[in-house]
Amino acid sequence: MKQYLKEIIFLLGDDSRKIPWLIILFIGSSFLDLAGLGLIGPYVALVVDPNSLAELGLHDLIELTGLPFDQKSLLIWLGLILVGVFLLKAGIAIFINRTIIVFSSKQQVRLRSFLMKAYQQMPYIDYLKRNSAEYIQAIQSFTNSYRSVLETCLK
Repeated sequence: MKQYLKEIIFLLGDDSRKIPWLIILFIGSSFLDLAGLGLIGPYVALVVDPNSLAELGLHDLIELTGLPFDQKSLLIWLGLILVGVFLLKAGIAIFINRTIIVFSSKQQVRLRSFLMKAYQQMPYIDYLKRNSAEYIQAIQSFTNSYRSVLETCLK
């Protein structure tokens, strides 16, 4: 598995520097998941037991803000924040998925171009040693397989 990852990184070339950026996006998305899940508990506790403000520590937080929150408005605001966090998470997940697909597709195009140039610059005698269908298969099938593997690894 380690050798397999080394080969994938080797084929990425200079674009392997973009991988840390993608990892930062993945970690940021995970923190949004954590924030959303962390808000669900107090929201459900507040819905089930309206007197749980003191137990959750929200009463002190409300007093610190100095805003006059009653139970109903607090439920509404907490619900809106919860929906906002999950909408933001969905938007970021779509952006990350799009980024992965674009990155993988660009790698496929780069690898196809590289193979095509290599085959065109190959001496004609060496070119004739293999069937031209093998070259076409390498350009079409193998690069598509590489893109699929890269996309799956990043997802």
